[in-house]
Amino acid sequence: MKKYLSVLALDAKCTVYKLLGILFASSAVQIWNFRRILWKTIHNYVDNLGAEETAQIEERRLLITFERALGESYLQWFFGVTLLLAVAVLIYSGSEHGKVKTKQFLWRLRIERRGLYIVWVLYRVFWVALLMVWQILLVIGLNEMYQQLIGKGKAPQALYMAFQRNSFLHNLLPLTDVLGIVKLLCMVVFLGMGAAYVGCRGIGEHKNACV
Repeated sequence: MKKYLSVLALDAKCTVYKLLGILFASSAVQIWNFRRILWKTIHNYVDNLGAEETAQIEERRLLITFERALGESYLQWFFGVTLLLAVAVLIYSGSEHGKVKTKQFLWRLRIERRGLYIVWVLYRVFWVALLMVWQILLVIGLNEMYQQLIGKGKAPQALYMAFQRNSFLHNLLPLTDVLGIVKLLCMVVFLGMGAAYVGCRGIGEHKNACV
């Protein structure tokens, strides 16, 4: 077990700071862009209609719905780029393991190719799932921002309706859609296995050369 933990620690050392940097940078950009959309909407009403008339409109209806604000902030594209960069880092970490010193370290531990592959798959599946969970939590946080600036207690079900009607959010959190949950789990496992395969094959080639 210790040798597998050593492999996991080595893999985490090569990727964790890069992945955290991508995660926090993406979150900061998404929060800034969403807040910009909300403030732009508020200022447009004030500039076009005047403060007094805007106040009367706010009493009758919302300035912008939560779903529309998410759509205008291109949330799905930011998440797509984040996921793409994270998977690229996870794949590249396999290439980093291709360096001679790292290959020799893994070879001295006498890690079987199957065991190494399983460790890498578990680590990568964990990160892909973490990115999705983090995005869900980020959307919940954006809803709190929306409620404070726009909703003001008049849109209590905005978050639930967004996850039901927005295709991106519904695929990210299918809720009562059993088939959607199965498809989501399959995608997470597929991305983890695919990212691990590249590096594991490289280690296997080196191991055959050393035997």
